[in-house]
Order: sequence, then C-alpha cells, then structure tokens
Amino acid sequence: MDDETNDARMTIAVARAAAHAGARIATRAEVRALRLRGGRVVGAECADLLGGTGLEITATCVVNATGPWVDDLRRMADPAAPRSLRFAKGAHLIVRLDEPWEAALTTPLEGGRVQFANPWEGALLVGTTDEPFEGDPRDLEVTATDIEQIVRESRVSIEPGVVEPHRILSSFAGVRVLPQGDTETASARRETVIERSESGLLSIAGGKFTTFRRIALDALERLRDDLDLHLLDRAPLPLPGAADPGVVAERLLGDHPAISSATAAHLARFHGSEAFDLLAPAREDPGLLEPLAAGAPEIAAQVRWAREQEWALTADDVLARRTTLAALGRGDEARTRVEGLLR
Repeated sequence: MDDETNDARMTIAVARAAAHAGARIATRAEVRALRLRGGRVVGAECADLLGGTGLEITATCVVNATGPWVDDLRRMADPAAPRSLRFAKGAHLIVRLDEPWEAALTTPLEGGRVQFANPWEGALLVGTTDEPFEGDPRDLEVTATDIEQIVRESRVSIEPGVVEPHRILSSFAGVRVLPQGDTETASARRETVIERSESGLLSIAGGKFTTFRRIALDALERLRDDLDLHLLDRAPLPLPGAADPGVVAERLLGDHPAISSATAAHLARFHGSEAFDLLAPAREDPGLLEPLAAGAPEIAAQVRWAREQEWALTADDVLARRTTLAALGRGDEARTRVEGLLR
C-alpha cells in the first residue's frame, strides 16, 4: 500500500541486504565511460561526485539499471544505439492534515488519468500529474502550474480547504520511464523493458516498484551462463530488520523508557529489529535519544546510524532520504542539528 510505503527506506534496506551478502556500495558515483574489451563491456570508469576521485570497476557482467539514464549508458557501449525510452513527469504534494485520514482515495479524471490521495506519515500524499517530459531529469522540479493542477483536480472529490497551497508541507516530482510509442503517456504501458546488447550490456528500464524482486530474478536468469549460476534460488529472503513493528516498538519502550511511544513506533516501522542496534549507543550517550526537531519522532541516533550504516554523507541525505523530516516540512528546523551530528 502506498500509504505504508517509504520507497527511500526500502531502497536502503535492499542496499544493506546486498552489502550483507558481500556487495560493495558506492554512492555519489557517476559513470563517465564503460570499459570495453573486444567489443564487450567489462566494467566502468566512474567518478566520485563529492570527492572528485576516480573509481575503476571491472566486472564479468554489467547491468544498466539507471532509470532515465538507461539510454545514455547504452550509447556509451554503442554510440549508434537508438533511443528506446520516453519520459513522463509526475508531480506530487504532501499536505498537512488537521484530522487523520483512515483510507486512501482514487479519483478518476478526464483522459483516463486518476488522482490519488493517500494518508502518509500523518499527512496527505496527493498526486499525480502525467505529462511528457523532455530534457535532463536532474533539472526536474515542481512548478506553480503543477501545484495549481493538483489542487484543482483534488476538488473533484475532496472537500475544499483540505488540499490548498498554504497547507503544502513539501512537493516532489519524478519521471516515469516508458517504452517508446505514440500513445499518451497516461495510457502508455507500465512494463519492464529488458535488453541484452551485442556488447553484453544488460539494460533494464520501467517496471514497478512492487515487482523489483521479480525484475532482479529475470535479470539473473539472463546472466546465468555468464555468471555460471547452476541454481537460481527464487525463495524470498527477508530484508535486514524485517520484524513485526508492534513487537519491536513494545520492546523498544521497555529498553529505552526515555523515548516516546511515537518514536518507538517510528523506529520500529523504519528500521525493524535493527532499531535495537541503532539505539545501543544511546546507553552511553543519552543525547542520542533527543528529537531532531521539536515534536518529531526522529532522534539523533538515526543520524549516527545513517552515517555509519546507511552511507549518508550530507544533511540532505538524512533529511530527505533517510528520514521524513524534509517531506513533512521539518528539514530547515533540523538541518543544523543534523549537520553537527554528521561531523
């Protein structure tokens, strides 16, 4: 369910699972060129965008799962590779609620589109727009026109006063990666496109967040011979920290009576059983139990954990991609504290 999902936390959990299995994780690394030998892709030349150092990667297989940059990577292997994808921009608003919502709302709109209004972290997540996008995805932003459209369309089914500009806590936009075609982006196929080029580069684009495990298995199936995989284990494995959040929260309150019930519930949902390890240093340093913003469930211990266990390098990493502080309009309030904890 969208109202229970935090895609950033899920992505981090997957990366941590990979690291536990022996993978090396490199954040803020940009591919500058693919390494080729005899016409086959055998690695990549990368650059650390923060430190400026180079990183050379040698690999038996290279998987290109770079979202809107998939075609850019394909052309590094084959400059003549045709464009295979197009983009659709989707903008969303996170709106302050005075009273809790207990259900999600889907509203049909003209042209076959729908608008969603989902309760999320005590606020309301509303969207999305759907329009063709041309240009660099790094330049994507929510415009005044996007906001006006979402507010206007919300009034089809939501009473006036709930979704209003002055109630917006934050906004965000992304691009959907779609196969090339002539249909409107709103009605385009939301399917996974997997291609293996003559260079051996395996490119994956599209699909849905809810099927990422199946997409990964499909990719491995295509690489079985290259990786000498005689047996592909399809049994689902739990991600790090997977546990009943109610049980975890109850134990956290027993172990750390100084934290609030809201913080215990938050840690249980965001970190699962790993919350016990996250809070362990607080036995020696009680200051780690202090909130990062007044009344917020996030605490200082999460910043240390994000730095040491989740590859957080900057305040924005913590505020926008490890916690919900930025999404819920608390980022500016917590920034100075987070920056100090990251030093």
